[in-house]
Amino acid sequence: MTWRRFLLLLTLLLTLALASCGGGGGGGGASVAMLILDDFNNRIVFVSNMSGAGWTEFSSTGSQSGTFNRPFDLVKDSLGRIYIADSENDRIVRIDDITGAGWMQFGALGSGVGQFNSPRALAMDSLDRLYVCDSDNGRIVRINDMTGAGWVSFGSTGSGVGQFNGPRGIAIGPDTKLYITDWDNDRLVRVDDMTGAGWATFGTSGSGVGQFVAPAGITFDSLGRFFVADFGNDRVVSFDDMSGLNWVSYGGTGIGVGQFSGPFRVSFDAAGKIYIGDWANNRVVRINDLTGAGWASYGEAGIGVNEFEGVLGAFPQ
Repeated sequence: MTWRRFLLLLTLLLTLALASCGGGGGGGGASVAMLILDDFNNRIVFVSNMSGAGWTEFSSTGSQSGTFNRPFDLVKDSLGRIYIADSENDRIVRIDDITGAGWMQFGALGSGVGQFNSPRALAMDSLDRLYVCDSDNGRIVRINDMTGAGWVSFGSTGSGVGQFNGPRGIAIGPDTKLYITDWDNDRLVRVDDMTGAGWATFGTSGSGVGQFVAPAGITFDSLGRFFVADFGNDRVVSFDDMSGLNWVSYGGTGIGVGQFSGPFRVSFDAAGKIYIGDWANNRVVRINDLTGAGWASYGEAGIGVNEFEGVLGAFPQ
């Protein structure tokens, strides 16, 4: 276990202890449904609003059909089917809906074609091709479908050009280029396509402007601005382009309003509100913008209804 992973695990354990003494909190009831990734409870949860109405969950711990071992990310295709990065089972899973109907899986442990080592982030392009951050293999993989057809990979482990160190987030930008958060290299990477052409990076290690510590999820708003969950700095940052123009950050370390403990993924609803998976605080946070206006939270530590053990992301439906 690296020092960084030890510190992140320690943060989770400390925050779970705090949450059991009253942290977590519920919050406002806007009528936007969500799918929520519940990390250590190994389940996907559906709720119809930020009050937890309509709670429905799918899965349990395991490696057989219908179970997960740390589901890290999800995306939907044009038919509404759900794809999950089942990270510790080293596979991708597809289901039709929250009932788990139509279960299909692809992948096995390894570093060859058709194999993964801790897949931890997903993206889907306009052709329904699936992009996977094959994290511990230090590469990005693209497949056409759940048969693995069209397999192509790019990257290796390291810190140089064409290399990644535990990539945790991937998004297709408005310019159709690929944007990857390079977790242990504390940077954002842009490539034109799966050849790696046009390689560019942004970010260095630290807590200032243009700096990251373990950047995780990445996405874009309706104006094409970057939003990154800066996991190790307990904040969400936004900027206009790969120069970091108009850098804005929001958040600080803690369990209260305006605070996070390991924010992991950022998503938007149709109204442009921001949803953050506040991992070690075991909750979903919703804000109107990066001023923090309209703060609402949902969830607390536990294994029951309205409870989570590590919220990796909330995805408005």
